[in-house]
Amino acid sequence: MTRTRIWAVALTCLAALPGCYYFEAQDALGTAESAFESAKTQGLEQSNPYQFYLGQSYLDRARIENKESDFASARDFARKSQAHLSGALAIPAPAAAVGAVIPPAETAPSASAPAAPTTGSGDMEVTPVAPPPAPPAAPREPELVVQPEPENGK
Repeated sequence: MTRTRIWAVALTCLAALPGCYYFEAQDALGTAESAFESAKTQGLEQSNPYQFYLGQSYLDRARIENKESDFASARDFARKSQAHLSGALAIPAPAAAVGAVIPPAETAPSASAPAAPTTGSGDMEVTPVAPPPAPPAAPREPELVVQPEPENGK
């Protein structure tokens, strides 16, 4: 009798394991979808498009895996989506992304260095920068020349 009960409990626990992934996947999908909606309403699409679309792609993949009943993968993709979207909301948007004008730095030109020509319009000036020097050429190895062997006695 005791042995039968142990087997019954073991089989019941074993049968319930796949159901755990289902509930975890549904919970993770709900969290990821709310993070996506929050990111959309806060304008993450314009301020941080890479993180927004990466989170959206993971969420789309999680939905596909959920429909195919691969709940473990759906849970993992939903968690990745939520992590990207929530992490991107915590990152402040760069000033250039929201349309702010960054004023030029005020520096006095050095007396020893000639002033570089500048081009630009409006509040900002652009100073051309010289390209970096080319890397040194690698030393060449001498070419191997093979001489034909002389024929018999010639």
